[in-house]
Amino acid sequence: MTITKDSPRLPSAQVADTLREELEAGLYPPDKKLPSIKALATRFGIAEETVKKGLATLREEGRIFSVPNRGHFAVGSERTDAGSAVDREDLGESIAVLRSELQKLSDRVAKLEGSSGSGDA
Repeated sequence: MTITKDSPRLPSAQVADTLREELEAGLYPPDKKLPSIKALATRFGIAEETVKKGLATLREEGRIFSVPNRGHFAVGSERTDAGSAVDREDLGESIAVLRSELQKLSDRVAKLEGSSGSGDA
């Protein structure tokens, strides 16, 4: 299916529809990685943000799951909550990145609060 610009359905919904059909047809077996957002945007001839919206729909439906910095994967019937495509080392790496980003944000907030004056009356 190609994206029809004059369709009453939003392009992101058309992306979700197409990928849903492909998932149901078994094109992406459980835990298989889907094409990248960039590849899907090129395939459909649309913006990457539109593809992200379509993928978000499938994620909300429980048909795919996403792993930060790894991609989007088909959900399998045997999938665990942590995702079988992610091993402990990958999960630990993701947690370390999140902790680092959280610390940076925390430092920024503390700096902003300190520069706003001491008018806590």
